[in-house]
Amino acid sequence: MTVESALRSSAERVQRPAAALTAQWSPTGLLTGRYAVLLVGAIGAVLRCWQLSSVGFNSDEAVYAGQAASIAAQEDYQPYFPIFRAHPLLYQSLLSLFYQFSVSDLSGRLLSAALGVATLFVVYALGRLLYGPKAGLVAMALLAVMPYHVTVTRQVLLDGAMVFFTTSALYLLVRYCRGSGDRWLVAAAAVMGLATLTKETAVVLMGGVYCFFMLTHSVKVRASVVALSAAVFGFLVALFPLTLMFAGSSRSGGNYLAWQLARRANHPIDFYITTVPLSIGLLAIAAAVIGLVTDRRNLDWREGLLLAWMAIPLVFFTVMPIKGFQYLLPLAPAVALLAARALTSATVWAPVTRWNPRRRPAIQMGVLGIVVVSMLIPSWRTVQPSTSAVFLAGSGGLAGGREAGAWVAANTPRG
Repeated sequence: MTVESALRSSAERVQRPAAALTAQWSPTGLLTGRYAVLLVGAIGAVLRCWQLSSVGFNSDEAVYAGQAASIAAQEDYQPYFPIFRAHPLLYQSLLSLFYQFSVSDLSGRLLSAALGVATLFVVYALGRLLYGPKAGLVAMALLAVMPYHVTVTRQVLLDGAMVFFTTSALYLLVRYCRGSGDRWLVAAAAVMGLATLTKETAVVLMGGVYCFFMLTHSVKVRASVVALSAAVFGFLVALFPLTLMFAGSSRSGGNYLAWQLARRANHPIDFYITTVPLSIGLLAIAAAVIGLVTDRRNLDWREGLLLAWMAIPLVFFTVMPIKGFQYLLPLAPAVALLAARALTSATVWAPVTRWNPRRRPAIQMGVLGIVVVSMLIPSWRTVQPSTSAVFLAGSGGLAGGREAGAWVAANTPRG
């Protein structure tokens, strides 16, 4: 038996438990299939586009938008925003296509929102592949209303675009693990390269992938496929330093790296433990944990992959002195998937509804509704115009920023 056929046989075995996970449950009595997916996507789009330009850019947004304007050869911005500054330029280059015509904060944020909504559909496909269509729909719904993902994908930041690519890479990796062929691992490496060209911190997720393959026994990988995948990933990642070198800007990238490593810590070590769970949703996290604990006998490579995907970035950024609110955003889809697994699992809910199995679907729907509402309310508050000047880096736009800029422009000499 070849390696590929063995993996396909293993995948078929784990698909049977996946079907059991979502048995005897329907997400809605009237809306199913593509209509439910489109409805969830529409809700996610509304949350990411509602009053999108009600507050001005924060400092990071201004930098990335300014870089895009300089790439688009907008002369008013070139003296103030060097193209080569710190991070890779894939997102800024995409944004520059819109800035060829005019520069505005709305168009920049719409690009981020569009990539955020696209991530919802990737999560649906990923959840469907791992645990079935119902779990995919629930995972999509949880991410659609998750305050953490909503907040970041409403801004001109690199992280929302990076998460679109990293989640797409995770989908391709799952296709490989299910035995679909070596090409899927190579494709996953290529998309991870695009994620790293969006923001270099995406490379940390490769540590989780490495740990997964080292620890799992049910998914094997050949050395030749790993070598080819690494070569594809390395080639794409090398494009940014090569661009810096040919543009004569290598020094700026090196100075930025040295500055980041030498900076004083901007948050205590427990920052992510005390801040990010509230934005992800405590009930969603609780559902994911309860599902893993109560159904621990049925855990396999799928849960191992999701946990490894989350563990390495969590440890790395917790230990790293410099912490940004949005740095852990790649974990959000994995949390949504594990929570959806628990909320749609027949085996997880069996002990709770043993006294009356017929009421299991209604109880599951009720709990799902509570979890979704607990995330939707803070998300809706987040998208309302803010009058507060207190915010974390990456947690929102700058209240009064646009008004202050307009006043400066009107009351100071030009230049």
